[in-house]
Amino acid sequence: MQSGRSANYFDLAVAECGIFIWVENLDAWMRNAYRVLRNGGKLIVSDFHPLSIIAEEKDGIVTFRKSYFNQHPQTYQPEFWGDEENAPPAVEFLWKLSDIIDVAIQTGFRIDCVEEYYVEQESKRVPPVSTDFLLVATKV
Repeated sequence: MQSGRSANYFDLAVAECGIFIWVENLDAWMRNAYRVLRNGGKLIVSDFHPLSIIAEEKDGIVTFRKSYFNQHPQTYQPEFWGDEENAPPAVEFLWKLSDIIDVAIQTGFRIDCVEEYYVEQESKRVPPVSTDFLLVATKV
């Protein structure tokens, strides 16, 4: 482990809204979060639920654009996300929620809370899958 300000320095690390889909190496990401936290420091992640990333609903019917268990990276053109025409293609990584939790535990975090929830969009009805999740973990 490194010494100085780059290690064991922070009480809180927060990541939110679309982090893990861009992370190619989940182990390295989690190790770095662990490294910068002091003992007892908290990792708080609020991100899109992996199921919501691949699910589409139309007229009450849910379909999936790929298998939840197919974790091969996929390349998307900018127009898929509605980006400008000159933006480069994006590579997307799909991690199962259990992957994220397992890597946090293996890294040394104690899981304090995992919550799956939905963020209301235009309609007031409950969607068929979680849209987001919250993970709170402590460096022990």
